[in-house]
Amino acid sequence: MEPRFYDDIEEFYKVAYPFLLEHEAENNLPLAILISLKKNIEIYGKEKPLLFSLTDAKIVKLIALRTPPHDLIISYTDDLDTIELLTEELTKRSEKLPGVLSFK
Repeated sequence: MEPRFYDDIEEFYKVAYPFLLEHEAENNLPLAILISLKKNIEIYGKEKPLLFSLTDAKIVKLIALRTPPHDLIISYTDDLDTIELLTEELTKRSEKLPGVLSFK
């Protein structure tokens, strides 16, 4: 698995948007935020958003994003092991999160 944090919203959008659309109903919140960020990266404030993807052989398995000071939002995934990998990557970066939102 290849974890990646993005600084460029355009790069992240190219990866995240098609993946999020695959399960549009489950991913409506991250989709809306992603589209808003693409239009204006500072729409939710001046602090840089957290933009994350996890891929396996170039196939996207998980997307996560956060617009501080809000909770981290995790996309729908059918591979729950990806959540553990996400938490490992966030821990490596010493990310402090107020909370997490995800699918049921």
